[in-house]
Amino acid sequence: VIGNEWFADGALGGKKMLIVDDTDDNIVLICAYLQRSGLKIDNVADGIAALENIKSISYDLILMDIQMPLLDGIETCFLMRMRGLTQPIVACTAIGLSPSEIAGANFNAFLPKPIFRDALFECLSDYLIVQS
Repeated sequence: VIGNEWFADGALGGKKMLIVDDTDDNIVLICAYLQRSGLKIDNVADGIAALENIKSISYDLILMDIQMPLLDGIETCFLMRMRGLTQPIVACTAIGLSPSEIAGANFNAFLPKPIFRDALFECLSDYLIVQS
């Protein structure tokens, strides 16, 4: 398990993450868990807004809900990959997904809801922390 020191005192300064989720409570919770990390976090409520954001901002990681209005997470991930996005995209949902469904939708990983701090840290550490 990754120690909390990786997510404290600005350790992730310079990294950027996009949260794509239509539920404010989820966004507030994730931001609270990561408040001391130095990670710059943007958030949008649907896939269409996410596709607009990635046109002008390069994120180190995208955390994406599956069930959203306008454009769901699976379709959004597909469109991002079709546009050449190679950064990690993590599916974050209460819907259980099998490893083949995650890979088939071009997600790098799956983070179940409800979101627990240690699970979030473990998932993000795979993509945001460079081990020396």
